[in-house]
Amino acid sequence: MSSKDNRVKSHYLKIRIKFQVVQHLETAKHISNRRLKEEKTTQPFIKKTFNQVRTNNQNTNEFNKDLSNFMVANDISLFKLNNPQFKLFFEKYLKLKLPDESTLRKNYSPLCYDEVLCKIRNEIGNSPIWVSIDETIDVQGRYVASVIIGKLSSEECTKPIVLTVEQLQKANFQTISQLFNDSMSILWPEKIFHEKVLLYVTDAAPYMVKSGEALKVFYPKLIHVTCMAHGLHRVAEAIREIYQNVDRLISNSKKIFLKAPSRVNTFKEMYPNLSLPPQPILTRWGTWLEAAIYYGKYFNEVKCVINALNQNEAKCIENARSLFHNKELKNELAVTHFQCLIDTITKLEKSNVTLRNSVLLIENIKIKFEEGGPGIDFARSKFTNVLSKNRGYFTLKKINCIINGEVTECDEDEELSVEDLSSFNPSLVTLFL
Repeated sequence: MSSKDNRVKSHYLKIRIKFQVVQHLETAKHISNRRLKEEKTTQPFIKKTFNQVRTNNQNTNEFNKDLSNFMVANDISLFKLNNPQFKLFFEKYLKLKLPDESTLRKNYSPLCYDEVLCKIRNEIGNSPIWVSIDETIDVQGRYVASVIIGKLSSEECTKPIVLTVEQLQKANFQTISQLFNDSMSILWPEKIFHEKVLLYVTDAAPYMVKSGEALKVFYPKLIHVTCMAHGLHRVAEAIREIYQNVDRLISNSKKIFLKAPSRVNTFKEMYPNLSLPPQPILTRWGTWLEAAIYYGKYFNEVKCVINALNQNEAKCIENARSLFHNKELKNELAVTHFQCLIDTITKLEKSNVTLRNSVLLIENIKIKFEEGGPGIDFARSKFTNVLSKNRGYFTLKKINCIINGEVTECDEDEELSVEDLSSFNPSLVTLFL
């Protein structure tokens, strides 16, 4: 190649580079960066701080990490960083250009995750723990399971900690057992302390019960207890099945006042000081019983409102009128003796219920059911059946008795040492979450 050709090639290369530079100078990103650099703020302290963030790479990384931690801790999606108004606020008042969401997601979110894990490990320390797993289905039909852990301590009461939330291919005892082991690997990455896992709390689903039996092979001191609040809810569901007329009344009354402002106004005009009939959600524990007790207490008032409505407007009004003329309905609504179930479920759902109080609440249900009443025999039979399948409850009950000095031996729990038993301090340990 001749020297002339080289000069021509060099000339065109310079023109191309100049074109790229000019093109970059006209981009919105360059103009925005230049404007932020030239603008001055009226807050010297903030300006000084964020100028250091922009010029010092270490501080910039620290800011990005704190920003990521702040947004995750406040349930703000990192995708919001791509919102123009979100960016504009920081640029206008803080004179700071925010990083892209992919930068935080790829580089800084893992750092925040590791920091949280370190805090969890420091909080747990070498103490024995309890583990709870609950599975549900999200709006897209995917199986999602959450793992919660807590420290069993005779000296202090600790709050539950969410260790991990995982998506499962399906819900069975294999996937739940695998999730349990994987969670312990997250907590103890170097070595799993199998003898430190003393308690496993789940619902009473068959695959959860089976996973509890399978995990005892690897965790010799593990006590599996199913949630007593969930067990009492199953008793409440059984009660609902035997009171068919009450169930139909609650269902039809719910339809009458649901999305019907004119009917609600009629109710309020007739009884301004009376709350509307409750609308129970069957998956909400004890809400059906609450509704049944409401209709029993305000039977005449609700009946008057239903009779004042035009039965030709809806089939549910006609059905409710017919039910109110059923002579058996009033007797079936005498379910106030089941109020103890509602009260106990509500108390067990609280996160600060201790082992001692939990056992007392369950034993009080037994006493209430022994007093008798309409339908009480069926409920007592169902309660006894639910309780008999929860072998972990009887183990905890016996541990509670040992710590309180009511019994002196615990043959069923030979694997538990004196130190392990003392971890179940009945005044501190919170269960049945």
